[in-house]
Amino acid sequence: MGRLMAGTAPASADGALRDAAAGVVELTAPVFGDLTGLGETAARRLDLTRHPVFGEPRAWDALEPDVGAMLRNRALVTGAGLAVRPPTESGAGVPSMAWWVIRDGEVRVKQHVLNPRSDSFYDVPRARWFRVPYASGAPTLLSPYVDSWGTDDVTMTAAVPLTVGGETLGVVAADLDVRAFLDAVERLLVAAGATALLDEEDRVITAIHPQLETGSRLAATEVGPVAARAGIAQFGWAVVRL
Repeated sequence: MGRLMAGTAPASADGALRDAAAGVVELTAPVFGDLTGLGETAARRLDLTRHPVFGEPRAWDALEPDVGAMLRNRALVTGAGLAVRPPTESGAGVPSMAWWVIRDGEVRVKQHVLNPRSDSFYDVPRARWFRVPYASGAPTLLSPYVDSWGTDDVTMTAAVPLTVGGETLGVVAADLDVRAFLDAVERLLVAAGATALLDEEDRVITAIHPQLETGSRLAATEVGPVAARAGIAQFGWAVVRL
């Protein structure tokens, strides 16, 4: 995957906003690089056409060193792994999934319930972190959301499609430390004299204006109008000055 770059900004956006937009991209560029590398490693070491590819713990062992290195070296990342859809045209069946988290410096396997008959069933193909990059074939960064099928915590997820021989088989993803990400973005906003970072629906991801809360739709607030905007094409996001 090529180096992620900020999208072309409208003429009304000044250099400071464009720099802030580029800074947001740079925050996660190393994470996307790691995810792409993890996908390539999985394609080399595992038979991703066999199902369930992660049905035995031994299969996880082939990837754990790479995932562990990512979790230890990227302070922004709190968990990472990958999921592969069932090898049927209808998508029916149970997906394969392996996920690791880091707690107090220790990397651990996080178990998910993939049995559809269970009350704790984790429906991977319906999870947005999986279905968006799987359908689009493009890197995806989700703005803060409640992981109601996972930890029930507010999280952000970076994800890339897992492609083998031109066929998309699944997704490689990483959960981010939301507070660390937002703190870094807020520093970029302050330096640029910007007001907020908005997602693809013009919802606030984070802002330095006291009346703008994360998750609120800008049009529903009394703050505005937008005086300048610098787009981040990959994610559909924008840095704005009100």
